[in-house]
Amino acid sequence: MFKILRFFFGPPPMSFTVKKMRSTVLISAYKFWENEEVRKSINFNEIEQEEQDRIYNEIMATALVGAILLFEAMEKTPKNEKFSDKIGDLRVEFKQHYIDYLSGLNLSQEKVEMWGQLIDMRLEEYKRHMAQYRKYLVEDMEWFQVVATGGLHHIRRGKPQGKDDPLFKLLRTWLKIMSEDVVKLVNELI
Repeated sequence: MFKILRFFFGPPPMSFTVKKMRSTVLISAYKFWENEEVRKSINFNEIEQEEQDRIYNEIMATALVGAILLFEAMEKTPKNEKFSDKIGDLRVEFKQHYIDYLSGLNLSQEKVEMWGQLIDMRLEEYKRHMAQYRKYLVEDMEWFQVVATGGLHHIRRGKPQGKDDPLFKLLRTWLKIMSEDVVKLVNELI
């Protein structure tokens, strides 16, 4: 549908594209959070509300940072220069759009700033890990491997349940689906 509209009217404004991306990423993260297998893997019914909230926030942070790193990966392997510029714009505006979205929800300025700092902190951490472990990672999939591993460690408070942790498989599957949805949307909108 977006391709037909783009044919007649040109590409949508970046604000529309960023908003659509934010919605896609957050809906994906929320569906992951609601998944019965995910809840079983974190013992959802046995943990306190505060811990449930923390895990929810970790899932949201994983989704947001994953999307930003996916945009960076797409920017490095562009279809053309114009595409690369648009992806770069999307990457730059994505985080700020999310922060603005949170402000619009009437969260305290302190909490909004904490989210901005969390996203920056995770981006820095994951980029450092990608550089550190690059020789062990599959080329063009560094972001995916690091985000899945980092998300697992943050959700599990640094104590994953071994190499066969069921949450790790769920995270990888979810991030793969989310990234396919994002790439499809990028190709439709840009």
